[in-house]
This record gives sequence, C-alpha cells and structure tokens, in this order.
Amino acid sequence: MVRIIEPSVELVTEIDAQKIMQNIETAARNCYKTENKDAEKMCRMLLEKHHEAMIEFSGDIDFLVTTDIGAQRDFSRHRHISMACESSRYCNYSKDKFGNQITVIKPCNMEDLTEWRQCMEDVERHYMNFQGTPDQKRLMLSLSTACTFHISANLREWRHILRLRASKAAHPSVQWVANQILDIFRAKGLGLFFDVQF
Repeated sequence: MVRIIEPSVELVTEIDAQKIMQNIETAARNCYKTENKDAEKMCRMLLEKHHEAMIEFSGDIDFLVTTDIGAQRDFSRHRHISMACESSRYCNYSKDKFGNQITVIKPCNMEDLTEWRQCMEDVERHYMNFQGTPDQKRLMLSLSTACTFHISANLREWRHILRLRASKAAHPSVQWVANQILDIFRAKGLGLFFDVQF
C-alpha cells in the first residue's frame, strides 16, 4: 500500500541572527567606512540600496526538506546552492529498508484525491512487480514521489530563492516549502526578509 505523507522542512544549521547581522555589518562597514554599530539598521539600509553582496557574509544556512520530486526540481534550478538529494536511481523502494513501498507527498492543490490515489497505487504495483534495477525502476515513479534533500545557501541566495518560490506564480507545493523556510527565518529574528512577500 502506497504511503502518503505531508511535506516537511527542518532547519539544520543553527541560526544566531545577531551574529549573522554583525558579520554582515562588519563587512559593510569596511565598504562605507562608518562606525554606527547598529547591525540591523545597516542590514536594512543595504537591502534598501540593493547592496546585497554584503549579505553573502552571512555564511550558509542548511535545511532538510521532504517534498515531491516535482517541487525538488524547482529548487534545484538555483545556481548558488548546494544540494544533496535522495536518489531514486540508487534507492530501491521495493526493499525492506523502505518498507517495501513507495512514499508519496499528499498534493496540496487537489481536493478529491480519489483518482490521484488510484494512480499512485498503480505506480507502486508496477514498480514492485518490475524485475529491473533501481535505475530502471525509477522511470516508473510519479512526480508525487517523496524526495528528501539538504539544501544550503547563503542568505543573499535565500532571499533570491524565496522571492521566486514564495510568490503566487510558483507551484503550490513549492510555495508551501518556501513559505515554511521564510517563516523559520523570520521566527529566528533575521530582519533580512522584511521585503520578501508571499
């Protein structure tokens, strides 16, 4: 029986908002040769003036994301990230360690899941019955198949990613992940996302 789960986002890197903003401020003060020592005010000014190169001094922030393969592909389009992704080429979901089942992400943009659920069960049945290698079997998987990946970027790139992926133009499952990440950044007190709307 196909396993249906909800997507998830987990912060991997500890975030010390004050230290991050101070690192950015220190780099920026070198450029502007000022001594104000108000990190939050300096960071806001940098963003308002689009001097975002300084935001790269934040260091990388890593998240562990579980979503569908389709959404993972949208995040992999960004160039200035590091990504380590579960490989359906090497993972054989018909083995015990995967519970002899395919795990899929419940769609967030469908109300009636009857046809979708039937399709997922058909995919799983064919996958389990096919006597090929995982490399061959993956060609049968749906874009709804669950995929876990680590994604890491500096805060300048996270701002770029979230402006694109949290927008209404993004696919709903991609928006969900982006909004979870944005909520985590805001909850940690990072004032660098005040202008990112969703």
